[in-house]
Amino acid sequence: MTRRDFTATLAALSAYNLNAQTGETPGIGFIGLGARSKAHFQAFKELPQAHIVALCDLQSARIEETNAGLPSKAVGYTDYHELLHDRNVGAVVIATPNYLHYQMALDTMRAGKDLLLEKPMGINYEQAKAIRAEAARSGRVLLVGMQRLYGSDGAMIGMVQRGDIGQPKVINASEYRGDWNPRTTMYTDPATGKTGIWRVMKKAVGSSELEFCVHLYAALCKIVDSPLVRLTATGGDFYYPNRETRDASSTIVDFQNNMRLSHNYVMFSPGCPTVIDIFGDKGSLSRVNGKITVYAEDGKPKDVPPMPERPETEAMVEMYKDFFECIRTRRTPLANADLAMAASKIAFGLDMSILQKKTITAADFV
Repeated sequence: MTRRDFTATLAALSAYNLNAQTGETPGIGFIGLGARSKAHFQAFKELPQAHIVALCDLQSARIEETNAGLPSKAVGYTDYHELLHDRNVGAVVIATPNYLHYQMALDTMRAGKDLLLEKPMGINYEQAKAIRAEAARSGRVLLVGMQRLYGSDGAMIGMVQRGDIGQPKVINASEYRGDWNPRTTMYTDPATGKTGIWRVMKKAVGSSELEFCVHLYAALCKIVDSPLVRLTATGGDFYYPNRETRDASSTIVDFQNNMRLSHNYVMFSPGCPTVIDIFGDKGSLSRVNGKITVYAEDGKPKDVPPMPERPETEAMVEMYKDFFECIRTRRTPLANADLAMAASKIAFGLDMSILQKKTITAADFV
């Protein structure tokens, strides 16, 4: 650690102590002002306690555009290191493309800042493991931005945990979508010089499943609440040829508590309903495009109390409320590093299984 980093860390800790004493939310520094940031700033409008003090993006025009929508102007930086040295910043949000998460997250926590990191934690297992370890070592709050846990997926989790279907045994899930938005950040592979939108470049995204499916994986891992034992998968680029990432995959995961997950993913199927079926020993739950129906053992729909299913903006607001409360109390957030790691292991594991043509076990994650 340099003298400058040490000084910045002391300043951040002083800011944290002051905020802990007053109960105030620390000043927020926001890194990455692309398309994904829009949902965050929409949520901030519903959170008067969110005080954005610093913005960072390589494009100054994005800083100016974002600042125009804030109640008070934030300091702008084009180098995220400068934002981390800003003593008015006590917490950081990172909403950059996946390949930038690793170093930015480590630098943020080492600078003494609490962190809301857009999923995933890293583009491979080693990166995710290092980020989780740094959060534990530094004592920083780390919330991984899987906002669906606070919204639509949260209702499904709540019903299962409430016992509406008894003990869950088997989960079948199929997720469908169209292609990625082409109007996004471009990435150039430094080794090959090949350029493309970052979500189809393996070194930039990790995998399609890590970028998209990890939301659902997190919800299902919350329900299963047991370590992965073995995983096997198949998949490829069936519709969009010559890409570095898959457009379809099928995965089977066995867990230590004898639960099983079967997951299918297709990204050339706009309009097809995403379906999640959870089978328990006292009934089943079926969720089709967000609509949840619970069935009794005889197959008839059960009359169960509804759970709130929040749209994304409300889910983002709830996620930030959790983040701010965790900063104040130092408790662990719902979307914590351990849950994010469990979800990411499914994405990492299926990628390894397909590329290496073998079954992946817990021993592959050391």
